[in-house]
Amino acid sequence: MIATRAVPEGWGAWGEMPSMASSGSSIACQGYNVMTHSFLPTSLRGVIFLAGPKAAEAAEGANFNSELSALANSWKQGFAVAKGEDVPFFYTMPTAPKISKPSKIKGSAEVLDAGDWSPIEKFIRKEVK
Repeated sequence: MIATRAVPEGWGAWGEMPSMASSGSSIACQGYNVMTHSFLPTSLRGVIFLAGPKAAEAAEGANFNSELSALANSWKQGFAVAKGEDVPFFYTMPTAPKISKPSKIKGSAEVLDAGDWSPIEKFIRKEVK
């Protein structure tokens, strides 16, 4: 593509990002393709997800629990160094009227207070040893 400057059909002009709609028909499919599949194959020892206020805008945060659980579980499964290994997941929670802590994240997951990064420090020290 770079040598010929040829653009795949349906992608638009050179240098323009493809639309999310080209990566699948559902919002879940688009999210998976952009936030998980595009990074595979990759192995990670842990994930830190900083959820901003926009993560809880839709439905006043009512979907945050299920959406973050699905994202965390797909990352844990896709980014594990070895099959079946647990990838620790650290995350922040925005403030919203209907938000609740994700309850379906499998394995190690810990919510971080904006001012307290000690769980990550403990994890890093453990990994470095």
